[in-house]
Amino acid sequence: MFAVEPILSLLLLVAAGFAIRRVKWIDEPGLTAMSSLVLFVAIPCVAIAKLQREPTPELVRDLLATFALSSALMLATGALGFAIFHKEPVRQRALITHLSIFSNCGFMGYPVVTALFGEPALIYAVVINAAFNLLAWTLGVILLNRGTTLNLRKALLTPALVGTALGIILFAARVRLPGFLLSTLETLGSLTTPLSMMVVGARMVGQSPRNLTNWRVWILSALRLLAFPLITYVICRLLRASDMVCLITATLAGMPHATLTAMQSIHYKHDSVFASNCVALSTLLSMITIPILCVILNIQPPI
Repeated sequence: MFAVEPILSLLLLVAAGFAIRRVKWIDEPGLTAMSSLVLFVAIPCVAIAKLQREPTPELVRDLLATFALSSALMLATGALGFAIFHKEPVRQRALITHLSIFSNCGFMGYPVVTALFGEPALIYAVVINAAFNLLAWTLGVILLNRGTTLNLRKALLTPALVGTALGIILFAARVRLPGFLLSTLETLGSLTTPLSMMVVGARMVGQSPRNLTNWRVWILSALRLLAFPLITYVICRLLRASDMVCLITATLAGMPHATLTAMQSIHYKHDSVFASNCVALSTLLSMITIPILCVILNIQPPI
């Protein structure tokens, strides 16, 4: 029987975020600050803390498989989105491809992985988020800004990627941080779940149903939330990846569209309204589809 408590806990955090924004206890600058705290502090701290593990051959093999599979499958889902919408204008097709590649595997993925698989499983999410950041700031930029000169320094110095790189170095060198430092990192990392889910809820305030009438938004949400994770799971199984690699890679493939797509679409002057609507609708629908995926994939959250 699927345990509903972890999902209900996340939903209550989303509801709390919606409520405090609705009654105007927090404004837009406050939400931006909360988002920045998660992205620039909490997630990098999680990356370092969760890589403080003994690098056993089995774990190293699983992490390498996770990175390779998640990277390849992001590209594959992007190619699928490109193929399905191949008749769209060039710039719109580029944005749709971007939406098809990138899920919200960090900001929303970390809390979901924690709820469904427990804290130790976050190490897999950290690796997938590293692949996400590497692709988002290289291929993602190229997709939305053709002809641009890629800023490799910016791509490699995103906080999440820096945190992951530092964590990997310590992991590979078998360096163990002092207890007080590790405890501090874990405390800061623990902010990820409550803050990120509350921001998700707060962002839902003010969404108008009229913004969600574009059929492309619904098709992309269905692909992102159901088709892509199921395809990911089947491919991982066919390639004989471990149970944990299969389940976590598929779960994070089923997260909503990445908020980074909406932000990059604004920066590179694409259809940011369309991108934002895709993010909003997929986030709303994910409250329904995540439990559905848990049942289909037989995910049993820790009690």
